[in-house]
Amino acid sequence: MYFQSQMRPRYSVKILLLALLLGLMAVTSSAVMAKSRWYQVEVIVFNHNDTAATSEQWPDLESLPDFRDAINLIIDRPPDPPGSVAIPGPLAFQSLRASDLKLSGIYRRLRNLSAYTPILHIGWRQPGLGGNRARSVYISDKPRLITDTSPTMLDTTSHAAVEGALQIRIGRLLHIVADFVKYGSESPVRITEQRQVKLKEIHYFDHPLFGVIVQVTPYRIADPAAPSDGEPADETSNINEALSGLSTVSR
Repeated sequence: MYFQSQMRPRYSVKILLLALLLGLMAVTSSAVMAKSRWYQVEVIVFNHNDTAATSEQWPDLESLPDFRDAINLIIDRPPDPPGSVAIPGPLAFQSLRASDLKLSGIYRRLRNLSAYTPILHIGWRQPGLGGNRARSVYISDKPRLITDTSPTMLDTTSHAAVEGALQIRIGRLLHIVADFVKYGSESPVRITEQRQVKLKEIHYFDHPLFGVIVQVTPYRIADPAAPSDGEPADETSNINEALSGLSTVSR
């Protein structure tokens, strides 16, 4: 009994110290996150409805790109484990709600134009990662099934209408690496390009059969003591510029 009475206070002290340490880690992580560079990435993929272009013959792809190393976006934030300390702030690579997307006006305009058919509009937020730390994000209009099948097999029957991967690489300059494949009744067609960009610019990756619109904007994480509302959306000033670019791109 004497042994137990001596151990309980020490055990309580350890629990108290652990709780204080976790609390300090949460505050420190929040402060570091608030000072890190974060970005919001948005992607719109759409079809061209030009019947003249769709009647053309395109070279067959010898193989399909391998998207198995690209990460999936998180749809729902996982619950915090019991007893853990919740750290405020965004979750990296979590799919954004429609209300958080800034290019909704462009998506609506595309939907209302007979020349285009939007396929998807998604977005996420992420910290700035460069070099080998940069991650490619898998993008598709349908969830993918992870299999061990060789990616070089041109089996178009089990694929979505479009799939691809987008990588934002942050260094001294900002680069976008885009790789998308569109499937249909004919052979798949592909867009693959790496481009140096500036923040807030709207970039258009073009193929006569489909297109990809990408925008990267800074996302500010407010101080934990203040409400975090990010950067206010301002899409209207860019809608006409983005759509006018579609008609000026040579094909």
